[in-house]
Amino acid sequence: MVDHYSTQQVYLNRRRKVNPLSPRNNTLNSHQYYSGSHITASNLSNSTDSNATNYNYLWKVCKERGILFEDPYFPANNKALLGKRESSNGNKLLSSVVWMRPFQLVSRPKYITEYNPNRRFDVELGDASNLVVSCQSLFHATSILYSAPKLFDRVINPLQTFNPTNYAGIWRFRFWKFGQWVDVVIDDRLPTFKGRLIYMQCSDPSEFWAALLEKAYAKLYGSYDYYLKYCFTAQTTQDLTGGIAQSFTIASHERHIIHQMIASAVPRSTLLSVCVNTGDANNSSNKSFRLRNGLFTQQSYIITGLTRVRTLAFDDIQTVANNSNYTTNHFPIHGNHPFAQSHNASDNDVIEVLLVRLRNVCCRGEWNGAWSERSLEWDHLSDRDREELTIRCRTEGEFWISFDDLLNNFTNLDLIHIGPDDWMQPYRVSYKRAVLARRKWKKGFNAGGGPSHKETFHTNPQFHIHIPKSGPNKLHVVVSVTQLYDTNTESQDFHLQSIGFCVFEVPPNTIRLSQAFVANNAPLDITDFTATRESVTFFTLPSGDFIIVPTTDKPNCETKFLLRLFTDESTNIWEVNDDNIIFALDSQIPKIVESIAQNGSNIMTRLMTKLPQELDAYILLKVLKIYCKPFNILYEKPSLELCRYLVMLRDPTITGKISVKNVITILNILHFWRSIFTKHQIGSKNKIYCHNLRNLLYESDKGISVSNKVLETLLIRYSDNSTYLTLESFIQSLVKLHLSHERYKSLERKGKHNSITLEEMILSTTMKVVLKYCKSTSFCCNASNGSNGSNVSNGGKDCNVCDGSKSTFCTSSSVTTFSEIKTERSPQLFPEDLLISLTGIPLQIDSCFEQKVELWGHY
Repeated sequence: MVDHYSTQQVYLNRRRKVNPLSPRNNTLNSHQYYSGSHITASNLSNSTDSNATNYNYLWKVCKERGILFEDPYFPANNKALLGKRESSNGNKLLSSVVWMRPFQLVSRPKYITEYNPNRRFDVELGDASNLVVSCQSLFHATSILYSAPKLFDRVINPLQTFNPTNYAGIWRFRFWKFGQWVDVVIDDRLPTFKGRLIYMQCSDPSEFWAALLEKAYAKLYGSYDYYLKYCFTAQTTQDLTGGIAQSFTIASHERHIIHQMIASAVPRSTLLSVCVNTGDANNSSNKSFRLRNGLFTQQSYIITGLTRVRTLAFDDIQTVANNSNYTTNHFPIHGNHPFAQSHNASDNDVIEVLLVRLRNVCCRGEWNGAWSERSLEWDHLSDRDREELTIRCRTEGEFWISFDDLLNNFTNLDLIHIGPDDWMQPYRVSYKRAVLARRKWKKGFNAGGGPSHKETFHTNPQFHIHIPKSGPNKLHVVVSVTQLYDTNTESQDFHLQSIGFCVFEVPPNTIRLSQAFVANNAPLDITDFTATRESVTFFTLPSGDFIIVPTTDKPNCETKFLLRLFTDESTNIWEVNDDNIIFALDSQIPKIVESIAQNGSNIMTRLMTKLPQELDAYILLKVLKIYCKPFNILYEKPSLELCRYLVMLRDPTITGKISVKNVITILNILHFWRSIFTKHQIGSKNKIYCHNLRNLLYESDKGISVSNKVLETLLIRYSDNSTYLTLESFIQSLVKLHLSHERYKSLERKGKHNSITLEEMILSTTMKVVLKYCKSTSFCCNASNGSNGSNVSNGGKDCNVCDGSKSTFCTSSSVTTFSEIKTERSPQLFPEDLLISLTGIPLQIDSCFEQKVELWGHY
């Protein structure tokens, strides 16, 4: 047996005697770069953050300067090993850890020799039990990844090399993180103890891809200590493959459930693995050891096949079973058992046995029980079945085991569902449809909580699945909801929410789940709500319509989430979203204020005699302050901002004034909107919850409906901390919707080729517009008296609203944000049209003004 430590010492002794100037047959000399300088944090001080982590940029800098890369973000010290536990750890052995580059360990290092997924997985764990608590999640995940060539190449990039022409001490690996692949750049300084690698390493001491992969993964999670302790196999496999991960404890599920999961996953693009976890408290280092049945603990076995065979009946095989210590539990024959079926109870009958094909990529720890390579069960198969099963099991490390033995000897089952773009194995059926949606639960808008919260559950995001009758009888669907998670262990405030989702079957033509529907109909399936980063299930659905509702357990819990769906067939899947439908204000609003009397006389008659023929916002403010309670139109005295909104509502020519006749219409409108608001208000608080805004809009003005984005924008703009809406805010939001609708209709009449949508118009008129100017010219608006804006060159000092405090176009409305939209999309939409619809004030645009309007993103 070769002593690896002594062998490496020989390599180090050879390295000391080598002349650094002598050629070495185009291989990397140990001293070729070592005498040079290194890229450090100070070397990167003049670089941008993106360049500081960009592989191509860093590699180019290293080659130009003839230096080796040193990662300033993951330095070679105890913090990389222990993370936040560095200062509190008293292990004196850590002072003996030496960080060494591969060419300091061996004279001729290699990245990867030859990759063949059908060959043995030559990776082993380092002997570091006296330094760290070892968990083998990355070892298990890498062994599973090793069997999928396309996925393996994407993570490790086998084209990387130690060739002197390309080597610069920098390496790149790719990991999946919240829906996208991220590059992790590291140097090749590896932790060693007494000249040997501490952690995962290749069996060939000159091969280093496994050790470098583990360092990159440790950097992704902040330290070796964190990933070793807190990452489990399914999670790590997802980081390496980008698939949808599921993990099960076999003993916690019924036998037929495990059978259904394996039977449905094996023929599809799903990676399945089982392992034996002893859970022995005395085995603190989690070392793998061999069991009497030949299996190794803490080692993944990949499920590669499933089949049924016909063998002798119970009575005929009993003799053989007694001679080989084979119990009758391996062949259940009674009833309609899903794993073995008997046709008759006669002695000469045969039964069917379910066999599972496993592969141990490490090629150690092969099963020696029933249906193993030399077991007596093979003698009772037909020659045809024996030959077929032998042909199917030719890959190195593969063997057969009965399903019962699988359940009795393994403890954990992991499934990784791979999307259609990443699967290349022809003998399995890949998923044909993959849907990915990035959304966010936002307080007061769509964070409605779990199904127990009947009043708010229907506000959660909803996704509709339509399965046509012309397709298969049942459709296999995998659903995953992944919440935003942080791999940075230094983050103190980050915590995971309890998440899950529900599946409802709905009648055809159902647009959205309503509060009444949820109260009267139970979901087809509901997942457990757990504080994990992903909630997953897979099932079969018949033809029909279904709605999936991702949700948090409690309402008003904000976080981003990722919804992924894999299906066998092409299916129609879309997010439930209402159209923007707004009706013009007309005479259908009830006329109430005309009949209100006070002290025996009509109030409206007296008011009309006192008002001038035209009113601006200031006069309207005085009127509403005096008559808001007699007319029963407002709870509190209005603000000047509300009066400006109301003037804009009845001022199509944009003069800043309305006629006295329009005052009656405005009062009736306010009375009608207040009556709707009162139905949903919270007791005597004169407020409503934000999640009721959609219902209020629908009840007002013939049934207004708005899209999800518009509703979110209105709540951002007008709500009180995304919790409550006041009556004034509700009125302002309605006015904005009607104004946007009017401007949109006017643009349709102005230009035949208008490509802007009503949603874009609503969003643009609800948000603040940021204008770009040439030179130092600024535009301001004299909004206090409704006069035209003026072109000033004194920094805006003549503006009565901003008082020169803003260098851009100022408005008296509050500032929020919106996703970018530019007027280049619609040649017929001029900047002044957009600004007039925003403020109601005409502008004089100077020639130096850039013909572009940008709106800031709020996502």
